[in-house]
Amino acid sequence: ILYYHDNIHNEDALENLIEKGNNIKILVDEIFILANEKKTSIEFPIDFITNEDRKLERENIFGKLMKNEKIYDVGDKTIEHFENIIRDKKFIFWNGPLGKSDEEKYSQGTINLLNKLHSLDMRILIGGGDTAAVASNLDLKDKLEICTGGGAAIEMLEGKSLPGIISLDNK
Repeated sequence: ILYYHDNIHNEDALENLIEKGNNIKILVDEIFILANEKKTSIEFPIDFITNEDRKLERENIFGKLMKNEKIYDVGDKTIEHFENIIRDKKFIFWNGPLGKSDEEKYSQGTINLLNKLHSLDMRILIGGGDTAAVASNLDLKDKLEICTGGGAAIEMLEGKSLPGIISLDNK
């Protein structure tokens, strides 16, 4: 979304966010239309860390990625930005880590935001095994509700029927 939103068509960079074969223009347009209809905003990271351990600001990232360089995490400015946005919220649904959380050095964005959220007075639902694993390793489970099925959690919020729930309802 970020790459399309900023009118950048860098195939290597695009691979970081969306699998090839998807029509990103249609998808992103639909997301922005829906957000506008719901009177909500879509917030983007403002700084990044790459697999080459370079720190880049959003405004100068485009055209700056080297061949085979990928965005692997968000930076400290993004964590502060997101914390300011969600500070006064009562409920957060979080699906998916902010970085490549299976590598410790690229999970710092997720770790830092989880720690900040944990200190706030709100309910937090974590959807997805990768994010749940990071939260469990930090021993933050006391204030978090964890669902390891991230995709299933999103489908449930969309109002779709889930086979496992249907099966339980039929018993």
